[in-house]
Amino acid sequence: MIKWAMAAADELVSIIIPSYNYGKYLPDAIESALCQTYSKKEIIVVDDGSTDGSPAIARIYGKRIRLIELPHVWLSAAFMAGVEKSNGKYILNLNSDDILCPDYLAKTIAIIDKERHTSFVYTGFSYFGAEKYRYETEKYDRKRLTLYDYIPSTILVKKVAFLEAGGYDPNIPLLEDWDFLLSLTEKGHEGIALNEPLFHYRLHGGQSRNNKASVIEYAKTRAAIASKHRMLINELSFFEKMTLVLMVVLSVVGFMLRKIGAKDSFLLKCRKALVALRG
Repeated sequence: MIKWAMAAADELVSIIIPSYNYGKYLPDAIESALCQTYSKKEIIVVDDGSTDGSPAIARIYGKRIRLIELPHVWLSAAFMAGVEKSNGKYILNLNSDDILCPDYLAKTIAIIDKERHTSFVYTGFSYFGAEKYRYETEKYDRKRLTLYDYIPSTILVKKVAFLEAGGYDPNIPLLEDWDFLLSLTEKGHEGIALNEPLFHYRLHGGQSRNNKASVIEYAKTRAAIASKHRMLINELSFFEKMTLVLMVVLSVVGFMLRKIGAKDSFLLKCRKALVALRG
């Protein structure tokens, strides 16, 4: 059982960077966290048993960050280990190959402090790497989130809400961020979208972690998420449930196409066209 410390100042943000063999990208992520215009922050890098020298790269930053080294336990468990050691009222999951814009924290903190009923804030972002384009985020909607995963894993979330929702489920090896957001929604927590591109999401083509999984593993994970969040699915209308079935089929087909080189931008357009049928 994880024991959580809540003694930090209310304004402190814990930026947690789980990393596995992404040493060549890690400095960009760390420096983007260090360069935030919002000053009340701690940066926790959790190395998930990397074999590429990532811990040595992280140590270069000395006391400006905290480094946690683990055997290979999978990134969701590594992130949870970072949360366990965090002291902030808010937490932020930053992928070790992504980059925050300097004002990410300042702008999201301003919203979450003003909107007291809000438990998390998410933003738009820009893809770079294998493809370059801007992702226009959508407003928070309980039913839309049940249908498909449109909120990025990089969100600013109140730690108390994160804990109430149970954090990342170790039994969900893929799409764990979507599963967590559904758990958060089931607990009655809501989010607010800030449609500005406030971080950069690196695309690796067919080499991302999810794409390395098998189609069977991906399909099983989708089924596990649907079974776990049956309460949310039961809230959907008949037509919405049919849309959900189509979304599942599209996601599995898209997963297969991505493995053979299909562009993420093309798959995103297909998904948006299907969602538009919902009205």
